Amino acid sequence: MNNIKKITIIGAGCVAKAFAKEFYQRQYIINEIVSRRKEEASKLAESVNARAVTFGKEPISEEADLYIVSVKDDAITDIRKNIRLNNKLVVHTSGSLSMESLKKCSTNYGILYPLQTFSKEREVRMADVPFFINSNTPEGTEMLHQFAKTITESVYILPDEKLSHIHLSAVFASNFTNFLLKISKDILDLQNVDFKILEPLVKETMSKAFATDPSTAQTGPAKRGDCNITDKHKEMLKRKDWRALYVLFSGMIREEYSSKKSNN
Repeated sequence: MNNIKKITIIGAGCVAKAFAKEFYQRQYIINEIVSRRKEEASKLAESVNARAVTFGKEPISEEADLYIVSVKDDAITDIRKNIRLNNKLVVHTSGSLSMESLKKCSTNYGILYPLQTFSKEREVRMADVPFFINSNTPEGTEMLHQFAKTITESVYILPDEKLSHIHLSAVFASNFTNFLLKISKDILDLQNVDFKILEPLVKETMSKAFATDPSTAQTGPAKRGDCNITDKHKEMLKRKDWRALYVLFSGMIREEYSSKKSNN
């Protein structure tokens, strides 16, 4: 049974805003928005009919059933030092920190990690987002599980170690991929070519990778072992860091698929 009705959110960044608005729309009571920046807390609190609290200057109410700490990882230290909520359920939203990082805040603590990127400019359909949860008690885990199930069908209970590896894989899949797209755009910008021309290609590549497998979806000159093309590309790249990245990736792809061919 989901016993969570009132929620306090500590933080006012992108994840906190997405959570506050989603939970409010789903009829949960957002009790308080807590932030160091009074203006940010007040703005978000007003949108979800909550009370704004300035962290470190005003006390946090113990009326909520769930306290969600949604701040940068390096800010968790301040949270740990300054918040005591007795036996209230306190969770953070990080994929890289152990739930033990909240141990001093309460006797009940855990993780509520959404595997998604959030930004001010775009809204995320939360029902599509996988949530990873865990708690130091079976009761807390069950409460989080039932709560997360009201938001999305994709809810997983995983230990810290597995969650850290999921976060690592997400850095490769999302952060690094986006940076490679940034380089692609820079190359096209130098030639006054619209970055949008790559959109159908990128969408098909991503779709194929998940429909089949990234290993079988790989294409390109490095996989084919076409050194004439890869050598030409290297000459075209005037920036040393881009060229080094191209050589690294091409070498890894060539080695990966040449070994597979020799094994067949």
